Amino acid sequence: MLYIKNDQVVFKVSGIHAIENYLIARYHMYWQVYYHPVARAYEVTLEKIYKRVKDLLVSGFPFNSNVEPLQRVINDPSNLDSYIEIDDFYINGLISSFIKSEDSILKSLANDFLNRRIWGYLNDTEENQEKINEIKKSYSKEELKYYTSHRTVHNSTYNDDGEGFGDKIYILLDNGKISTLKEQSKIIESLMLSGTKADPKFFYRKK
Repeated sequence: MLYIKNDQVVFKVSGIHAIENYLIARYHMYWQVYYHPVARAYEVTLEKIYKRVKDLLVSGFPFNSNVEPLQRVINDPSNLDSYIEIDDFYINGLISSFIKSEDSILKSLANDFLNRRIWGYLNDTEENQEKINEIKKSYSKEELKYYTSHRTVHNSTYNDDGEGFGDKIYILLDNGKISTLKEQSKIIESLMLSGTKADPKFFYRKK
């Protein structure tokens, strides 16, 4: 189904149905898997661990763990050698070592991550603001930075108004002319017009 015409990657018009199926399946995969609240809550925990480590490093906290690769990357984000050291094996071992940390916040975050203690979450909507504020008040000022998070994800089925490579899917018509997927697929056109879906969530560490 793929061809090169006028230095562009194009799809035969007969392949439109396959493209539609792929884009719709990808859209649902994001919302049902990648953007699932449980997966997002787990990601928030990991990010909070990084944030706490960075803040402790800046404050001069005496770590008993090997945080040197992270320290070097923080000091110099272009340090490729140190960046390569920060792989899954290193991070999992590092987080395991934080279980014995003298810092209570880092210790609790590491426990949550390793034991899959998934944080709670609420839709970050107007009707839930009172409940969200009550949860926030239950934490100290220091805990609030590491035990709560407002996150919103966005996704659309397809968008062809970008300028980067791959932002447009071109269709090769039977007469040899090149069109766009939006022009040739009523399904994709209607999904594009429906706009981008957003899902704001408030995540918090359960007590």
